Amino acid sequence: MWPLPKHCDMIKPLIIIQVAMLLCGLISSGQNSSPIIWSEDFANGIPSSWLNLDENTNALWEYRGANTTPNQLVGSRGSCTNNFEGTPIASSSQNNGFIIFDSNYWDNDSLPCAGEFFGTGPAPGPHSCALTTPSIDLTGVNYAMLQFEQYVRFFDGATSIEMSIEQGPWINLFSNNIPFGGESINAETVQIILPPSATQTNDLRIRFSYNGLYYFWQIDDIQIIEILNHDLALTSTTYGHFGQGGTGPTGFEFMEYHQYPSDLAPMLFFDGIIENNGGMNLNNCYVTAKVKNTLTNQTLYSANSDTIPLLGPGTASNFSIPAFQMPADTGNYMILFETHQTEVDLNAFNNTDTAIFRISPCVLARDEGAMSNIYNPNSNFWDIPFEISNIYAPSDTFFVSAITVGLGKTSALLVNDSLNIIRGKIYSFQLTDSITYELIAETDWYPLDSSQLNEIGENKFMALSLPDTTMLLPGVSYLVAIENPFGPNHLHVGINKVAEQTTAWYKNFEGFFYTSKTPMIRLQSCFDTTIFYIEDTTSTVVETFNDLSWILYPNPSEDYFQIRGIDGEKTIQYQLMDYQGRTLLQGRLKNVSEKIDIHTLDSGCYIIQVTTDRIRKHLSLIKP
Repeated sequence: MWPLPKHCDMIKPLIIIQVAMLLCGLISSGQNSSPIIWSEDFANGIPSSWLNLDENTNALWEYRGANTTPNQLVGSRGSCTNNFEGTPIASSSQNNGFIIFDSNYWDNDSLPCAGEFFGTGPAPGPHSCALTTPSIDLTGVNYAMLQFEQYVRFFDGATSIEMSIEQGPWINLFSNNIPFGGESINAETVQIILPPSATQTNDLRIRFSYNGLYYFWQIDDIQIIEILNHDLALTSTTYGHFGQGGTGPTGFEFMEYHQYPSDLAPMLFFDGIIENNGGMNLNNCYVTAKVKNTLTNQTLYSANSDTIPLLGPGTASNFSIPAFQMPADTGNYMILFETHQTEVDLNAFNNTDTAIFRISPCVLARDEGAMSNIYNPNSNFWDIPFEISNIYAPSDTFFVSAITVGLGKTSALLVNDSLNIIRGKIYSFQLTDSITYELIAETDWYPLDSSQLNEIGENKFMALSLPDTTMLLPGVSYLVAIENPFGPNHLHVGINKVAEQTTAWYKNFEGFFYTSKTPMIRLQSCFDTTIFYIEDTTSTVVETFNDLSWILYPNPSEDYFQIRGIDGEKTIQYQLMDYQGRTLLQGRLKNVSEKIDIHTLDSGCYIIQVTTDRIRKHLSLIKP
């Protein structure tokens, strides 16, 4: 038995609350960007035109920058931090500074973090502080969104964002919904569509209010961005049911795997969230899911979600599509999601999403193959023996002959004049109010081989054979671990995609910590056990509903444009629209080299919808 699980803070993903708007922009660079109406990145501190006011205690918002004490490398500096210096926000422009309301510091700046020392700091709480922008001019703007990056933690507090129009009453726009003692991702991008009443005014004010006691709210890179009238976005998609109401005896059933052995061909569950990121209502919204074989392009399954009759601006809805049982045919497969609605969507970039997985003869894997980083815990643990692991919950009986692991080339081959060695372990694992586990199988110790270690982007896997084939049972969850007797600064285990909470773990003498990225640790039921190193065979083919090779040329253009990459397409129709969705030009191309005349159009940004017998795509065009 071990203490309750703790979160391992050494690896944190960037999670975006809402997908950013993509508008006509820097086509020459290959990127589109939304028009920014107003912004503040705090490169020069909190502007003097902002109002910084605490109603009770004179505890104020602070600026952390290169020339402040503390500087931008320190977050909260109060008592409930490590050595009185907490983690700063990992924002896009952290290097030039950010702002923080540090309730932790104001209430207790130097004594142990305990109830008897609350109220001993320079400005005891509870605090009620508001930081207010100057007047912002949105004249001529039809639809807009407030965006910022944050890192927030609560004890007994609340954070909110309000707006005032032309010196009128304050209206709530947003409140952080974080549980007692919880914290957000660092950093988290928050996007809030402003109501129609906030646009077409020359006096909009925004204020950021902290009310309560302890911990902090860090903010950076505030922007107000003009958005489209019609923009339906896929904000998340899944093909497993873990964490979405799936049931099972262990709680780990229905996780998403990247490779399934043919004996465990999965039932696919298609779920996710769509969101109206535009300024107007969207009608009859639904999502299509298709399952395709990436080699043959054969569609195995296609189905739609229920239709949502009306989706208002800034609102989101869950969608679900009937499940599909995959056949046991080996191969690489892709799930393709696409949104639909009555209106023409003016931002095609967030209408589709894909997921790739493999049915293999004998591999059960959760990682995505290529190493994107290495696991590297806090330096306090660098020389401490450790284990790092994935949870597996097979849907049927599964016979395991080896554990395979992807290791980084930065791993040390020699430690104190001894070979760096590793071994694999399989535990039965139960997570309730505490962790219960039992060792059921382990490999011999294996020395590292420099020829089989990975650079970033590689996917070689070292195989650790089990002395005897081990039977894993359905209805049981298993912790599959790699053990190193030295320390994690000597052995670098590869990681890649984000792990569902409590599905990947690091263990040392202090207990268990769950990590937020997936270690490259797999289960093998078969391979030639005389070969101790294997190459990953996962396909890296990427396919979407839209053929990404299509481009407009020249772009920007004053007189005409052509559509490149449409060779072989039949019945090529085009429709040119402005950003209000009005059709200005339309027609049918007689040949792939035909030029489309735009010399009579005004300067601006336009959407080109191209439709063939096969697909439909939206492209952005700039006329200078």
